Amino acid sequence: MALTTINRPDDQKALFGTGNDLDIYHDGSHSWVNNSTGNLYLRGSEVVVAGSTTGEYLAHFVENGAAILRYDNSVKLETISTGAAVTGSLGIGTSSPTGTLSIASGTYQSTTPESTADDIVISGNQSLGLSFLTLASGSSNNNIVFGDTDDVNIGMIRYAHSDNSLQFTTNAEEKLRIDSSGDVLVGLTSTPSANGTNLWVSDGTVARIGIEKTGTGACKTTIGVGSDRAFNIYNETADHEILRGETDGDVKITTGNLIIGTAGKGIDFSATSDGSGTMSSELLDDYEEGTWTPAINPASGSVTSYHTQDGGYTKIGRMVKCHFRLRVNDAGSASGAMEVSGLPFTVGDTLSSTGLDGSGGPTYWAAMQNTIVNMSIVPSGGTTIAYIYVATAAITTIVPLTDSNAFGDGWDVRAEMMYFV
Repeated sequence: MALTTINRPDDQKALFGTGNDLDIYHDGSHSWVNNSTGNLYLRGSEVVVAGSTTGEYLAHFVENGAAILRYDNSVKLETISTGAAVTGSLGIGTSSPTGTLSIASGTYQSTTPESTADDIVISGNQSLGLSFLTLASGSSNNNIVFGDTDDVNIGMIRYAHSDNSLQFTTNAEEKLRIDSSGDVLVGLTSTPSANGTNLWVSDGTVARIGIEKTGTGACKTTIGVGSDRAFNIYNETADHEILRGETDGDVKITTGNLIIGTAGKGIDFSATSDGSGTMSSELLDDYEEGTWTPAINPASGSVTSYHTQDGGYTKIGRMVKCHFRLRVNDAGSASGAMEVSGLPFTVGDTLSSTGLDGSGGPTYWAAMQNTIVNMSIVPSGGTTIAYIYVATAAITTIVPLTDSNAFGDGWDVRAEMMYFV
């Protein structure tokens, strides 16, 4: 059957319907189909909208099947039985998506995203956010799940509305939780005690917290509890334990020394019981060992030369224990009362009514100018000297050592004394 042609010039409408409800015309540039009453139906088991010259499909509608939209004859959007499928990128609020799904908030930023994180891109020139909203009174969870073909939920970030906790799962097990009070729990799902602790770490064998400094002077240190239940601080870089807190309460410095960094601070023994006297301090704040150079300090004149001038000391807290040897070669012009000078610390004025603030005596003497039967060496408060007293066979009372009773060339004494600073 031959087709019959109906020719209408530009701007001449073909009118249909009693009220001219449908008109078709060409205005010289474009073609128009207008329907003013009811719906306009295009019927067919498949309806195709095609290009005017190339015949490329622009849109394709299949009865009981897909609705398909194309770009340059390539399918980009297709409805399927469960929803819709998009081929390529989808932009919401932007015609220049940089990710598989790009959402613009304000002005979309065209910066190319990281190649391993360009599946969903939210971009804009203002604050951005992603919300998960659920029924406030419910016990539901908001989840971000990570999976693979072996395990569809091997990793997860979950917010549990039932207890308002944020949970982190790796290898299909919860590893970290931030509870509603802000406490951080590692390996736990609830706080073991209500003692104000803000970070808990738990493990079946060894629970540790690691601290690492990188760059110059890099160092790794861990703090944890081992299988023996002892608390320890471990230097991973040097591979040795620094400090251990035993289960019985003892603290052990495994490697190195305990250094008191502030003068006047030390070990406080106030927990121990006190004696019957008047206690003034229970702080042990110093320990020191060293040497000093003893000398004879005469009332007048001076010693010409010595054979030996050796001294050592140990200071524990305020107590100083000194020992020394003095051997004189040539007593020179030294005369009057003799004193030992050069004590390593100034003697404390602990017995202010006496001027004598320590005690000591010889362990050996030789080359006395007269035979002596006793000797005492007494530190003097507020000074670094000690008085020397002797008792000779002729004078049994103790008197200051002088050149006229026992001191002279060859005088040789080994002694020790103790005093407080």
